[in-house]
Amino acid sequence: MIGTLCNVAGIILGGLTGLVSGRNLTPDAQQRARLLFTALTVITAATLVWRGLQGPFTMALKQVAIAGLSLSVGSFLGHLLGLQRQLNRLLRWAAGTPQAKSVDAASFATQAVVFTANPLGLIGALLEGATGVWLPLALKAGLDALASWGFAAAGSRNVMLSVLPMAALQGTVSLLAGAVAARFLNPAQLASLLVIGGLLVLVLAPVIYGFQKVPLANYLPALVLAPLLTRWWI
Repeated sequence: MIGTLCNVAGIILGGLTGLVSGRNLTPDAQQRARLLFTALTVITAATLVWRGLQGPFTMALKQVAIAGLSLSVGSFLGHLLGLQRQLNRLLRWAAGTPQAKSVDAASFATQAVVFTANPLGLIGALLEGATGVWLPLALKAGLDALASWGFAAAGSRNVMLSVLPMAALQGTVSLLAGAVAARFLNPAQLASLLVIGGLLVLVLAPVIYGFQKVPLANYLPALVLAPLLTRWWI
């Protein structure tokens, strides 16, 4: 739960900074922050993949092949299920005012969805619960701190309350992942989770930099496919 606690701390600290300062980062500072977090995203992804590929060379080759197949098939399944479309629809609903009776209620709904329904949070919570690696959630904590700062600086008085649904979801996912991993997953399958998790984190790099949008939610089925393929092949 270390990663989730870091995420909670990041949102609270970012919100307090925004409330106290009353202003957001300057455009130049925001650009530098994007560069920094893009670099941290690549480093985090590389670290996860490296940890997952520790083993015999032939095993590493199989893990790479499994990861590539899982990403391809997972993306196809996610597209069929419309995971990214549903997430975008949820974000639009939260940002809309007809469902809220006040500006504060609308902003809270938006903030709760932004922090809670973030695919990086689901990836990080699953990895932390199954493998104990909380680096993706630490990365998310920094990104959420910047977002919380921006929300608070824009006048939101309840941004820090959004940690409640976020912590509840990520904590539940971590606990469930830990229980499943302890009962059903072998070391090779846990390694495959690290590899596929690292590749999914890497997909975020161009998004954070602002280069292009990537339907990351569509890739989430790969987190289930990779361990299944590993059990079958390795």
